[in-house]
Amino acid sequence: MKRKNLYFCLIFFFYLFFIFSLRYLPFQDLPDWCLQGKIFNEFIKGNHLKDYKITKIPVPNSISTFILGILNLIFDYTLSIKIFIAFYLIIYFLSVIYFTKKT
Repeated sequence: MKRKNLYFCLIFFFYLFFIFSLRYLPFQDLPDWCLQGKIFNEFIKGNHLKDYKITKIPVPNSISTFILGILNLIFDYTLSIKIFIAFYLIIYFLSVIYFTKKT
């Protein structure tokens, strides 16, 4: 059991190292997420862009846009997307640990 947890932690830290070692991550939708987060960040700052508006209905990835907009207030957009993906990775590994303990 301990050996399985050790392998699991090594894989987790390898993925974290991969995320933070590259400047731009090779994900297909990542540039779109960065743009949406930057536009939402401009709305938060009060710079309303005439070509964009915030809809009142939920759209796909709206929570990620909100979180990236908030993170862009604190960090650079490249670091904020890495923190966001690392957060997803942490949640994924914690859920795997939770569900493997249940079975």
